[in-house]
Amino acid sequence: MIAGRYGEATEWADRSLTELPRYGPAIRTKVVACAQLGRLVEARDLVARMLEIQPGLTIAGFKAYAATNFPPEIFAVYVDGLRKAGLPEE
Repeated sequence: MIAGRYGEATEWADRSLTELPRYGPAIRTKVVACAQLGRLVEARDLVARMLEIQPGLTIAGFKAYAATNFPPEIFAVYVDGLRKAGLPEE
């Protein structure tokens, strides 16, 4: 993701989701990667899936969690991707 290889990121997310279909970090990774690739319909479908697993997840909530857990450059990519994919702000 940091290297901007979003296609590879979706492949790795899919591998993880094959083993653990409800694994939130893999779903988030795929949402962001798809959004960055312009695959917005797929990204939005994945946001719906993510919200089934984590109801109430918002960009504000993600920021609160990720601000201390993600390097700034990847934090920005994730927030941008989640926003493009239609995750609610609050």
